[in-house]
Amino acid sequence: MCEIVGVRRPRAVEMNNCKEKAKRGRASLPAEYELLIIRFQKRVRGGEQEGEPGHPSRALRGVRYHLGCTRTQSLLHFTRATGSQSGIVIIMEALVFDGKTLTLKYDPKYPMPQLVNDDDVIVKVEYSGVCGTDLHIIQGEFPASKERPLPLGHEFSGTVHEVGKAAIFKKGQKVVVDPNRACALCSFCRAGNYQYCLTAGINSTVGIWRDGGWARYVRVPQDQVYALPPQITTEQAGLCEPYSCVSHGFDRASPLPVGSKILIVGAGIIGNLWVTTLHHHGHRDVTVSEMNTARLDIVKKLDTGFRLVTPDVLAAEKELYDVIIDCTGVGKVMEISFNYLRHGGKYVLFGCCPPAHQASMNPYQIYDKELTIIGVKINPFSFPKAIGWLQAMGSRYLDYEKLGVQTFKLSEYEQALQHLKAGTISKAIFKID
Repeated sequence: MCEIVGVRRPRAVEMNNCKEKAKRGRASLPAEYELLIIRFQKRVRGGEQEGEPGHPSRALRGVRYHLGCTRTQSLLHFTRATGSQSGIVIIMEALVFDGKTLTLKYDPKYPMPQLVNDDDVIVKVEYSGVCGTDLHIIQGEFPASKERPLPLGHEFSGTVHEVGKAAIFKKGQKVVVDPNRACALCSFCRAGNYQYCLTAGINSTVGIWRDGGWARYVRVPQDQVYALPPQITTEQAGLCEPYSCVSHGFDRASPLPVGSKILIVGAGIIGNLWVTTLHHHGHRDVTVSEMNTARLDIVKKLDTGFRLVTPDVLAAEKELYDVIIDCTGVGKVMEISFNYLRHGGKYVLFGCCPPAHQASMNPYQIYDKELTIIGVKINPFSFPKAIGWLQAMGSRYLDYEKLGVQTFKLSEYEQALQHLKAGTISKAIFKID
């Protein structure tokens, strides 16, 4: 529910003018709303600004719009402002992270984003995932903004709520958002590799450095917004961002000939998405290793026929693999599993490892076996392919229950984090009604 907060300055206001505006605003609102808008004339050098008699206020029009489109009852409060600013502040629920104190807090009165640039799109978030990177951020293991508290969340889908003048999207359109973008100026970005960019890419990610999708609304540039085809639901699209990363990893690891002997290390949500991806592409000789047997039970629900083992089994049998995909992001696990590569093998470092983690590898093995180590960083220009995958996979693979995904309200974030820590679910996604 959006809540409208009116702010007035502690000085005289032109009541006649504001009463007329209130009447005009109230005429188009549902009967349950009693709206009183107090506006003042803001005098500046050279004349008067917004609030003059006969000149409709953009803020008032915004209030009429937001109240008119909100079916549940909204509240209107008037408070005194000590500063020189005035106007209408629209608030929303959000899950806010403070990078200085490493604390997470549910805030039902976080300021709702407003259009700033002509190419802005305000998305009404419906599904927003909790990524392993988010957990690293909350624990202080991964860099994120410390300038001010803000909502995390870089995996989200929803519908278009409002658009700028130059936007190509329409209100109500189903969309998904790529949290990363290119600066378009550096040599990396101009070569199509914005994952290496020192200012954009992971260094400007929505939900890490800018307000993200753990909120009812989020503002993003339209070049980061992708329309969803009719066949894809916003629920399925809640997995689009992690699938876009898997898509980039799949391209980096290719060629992956069908028949290759593949080991997936870690059966969290990323491991499960790799399971569905490899099965969808025809792979059948795949082993999944996970120490938490509850997570292996989740993988069974996907019904791929892949072999499921615990790490002690791998250590005992000493099998070797053509391709190993690490989905744990744990340095010690990588160090151990690296020894399971056969000659000519590829090791895919997919799990996001905290900067402080270390792993030791024998360089002679790399030389003697001609091994290839492949890093995978975010998802440069891979959203179109991920959307195509979602279309092709459909309900066969994108079933939340089979994948071990559970939805929560934003206010239930503590419960979500507890389930993730216990390993009883593979992923938590906030469902924002």
